[in-house]
Amino acid sequence: MNGASSNFIIQIFGILLGYLVVFVISHFYGVKGLGIFTLSFAVVNIFILLGKGGLDTSIVKFISENIDSKQINIKELYLLIIKLSVPINLILILIMFVFSPYIAHNIFDNPNLTPYFQLMSLVILPISLRSINANALRGLKKIKIYSLLQNVFIHLFFIMGIFLVNVFTNTIEYLILSYVFSSWLVFTISSTSWYKNMKKLTTGTTKSGIKNILKVSIPMLLTSSLMLVITWTDSIMLGIFCSEIEVGLYSIAMKIATSSLIILMAFSSILAPKIAQAYGNNDLILLRSLIQKTNKLIITISLPTIVILITITPYLLSFFGEEFKVAYSTFLILMVGMIWKVFFGVSEFILQMTNNQRSVAVFSFIGVIINIILNLVLIPRYGIDGAASASIVSIIMMNLLFYFRMYSTFHIHIFFNKNNQL
Repeated sequence: MNGASSNFIIQIFGILLGYLVVFVISHFYGVKGLGIFTLSFAVVNIFILLGKGGLDTSIVKFISENIDSKQINIKELYLLIIKLSVPINLILILIMFVFSPYIAHNIFDNPNLTPYFQLMSLVILPISLRSINANALRGLKKIKIYSLLQNVFIHLFFIMGIFLVNVFTNTIEYLILSYVFSSWLVFTISSTSWYKNMKKLTTGTTKSGIKNILKVSIPMLLTSSLMLVITWTDSIMLGIFCSEIEVGLYSIAMKIATSSLIILMAFSSILAPKIAQAYGNNDLILLRSLIQKTNKLIITISLPTIVILITITPYLLSFFGEEFKVAYSTFLILMVGMIWKVFFGVSEFILQMTNNQRSVAVFSFIGVIINIILNLVLIPRYGIDGAASASIVSIIMMNLLFYFRMYSTFHIHIFFNKNNQL
């Protein structure tokens, strides 16, 4: 619980900093500036996902399963993953930079977005490698530094950068450059942190080959790709059918709504390596106990948090600016999906850590298809509320499928213990 508690505090701090980022951007650049940044970030995330290649998620599994047995040489494993990742990311930077004019003109019908996309391409390498470093530390159960690297430092340095550049200029190009600099700085910190911990590791006897790594990482890449599509499809399709203003409004509604998942994410960060370790040791009793106790805590703590969030959100939107108040209805629609995910979301993490990545990929693909079809139908007619409605339908469908797959595999009910008690 101490790990979960400290991780929860860090997650809270990270979310507050995330709100501050949105407030600072909207204050200096307006809702349109926020929309341009969100759209640029949505596009670059596609390339970042390919750059990570599922390696950031798979490294958690490899390290967690072998930290006690010391069968695999973790140092060799890490270096091999980095050797795979760096050249791929450099190629992706070049591709995004070169094709930014085409993306801006032919997809978004707005050539003015070109310089923003080109500048944002410079974050592909540092964000991909930072994620690999952070998740490697997560595999070692260094949850505090993992949470700081993933949720706190990037926001903190970005905010500082925004204030610094606005002393001289308030152009959006320099806003994005601030994010580029922050990304490289956090990557440097993550590399230093991993190096310090790597020196303490006992060397294993077995080397993990590229084939074994790809066997795990590719299904996780497919799953992550599909989850990214669901996460950013709304923003991208709003950018196609609507203006940057609608993208900015949807961005703040989604950011506030997803903060309701903080308990789920905090406990899952602790749970994931423990699940992988219990599964690797074939300890199904411990596996069942971990899942049921964790999910009970997640639901118990999340529900009052959700009630408070729904109550204060109108005031939060007013704080960001009067033009943001119209996003409250969108927020309420999104909350339906978030509540559902609070109850069932742990199932996905369990499947990812127990060699069920292919099932997660298939179910995520179903969710993506539903999301895209509904966005095509609903966004032109209902705008940001249509995008939110598409999201919650796909979220509900996917999490139900995750749960039924987990139950059919392990016969574990995430809501009740063996005596059918909550």
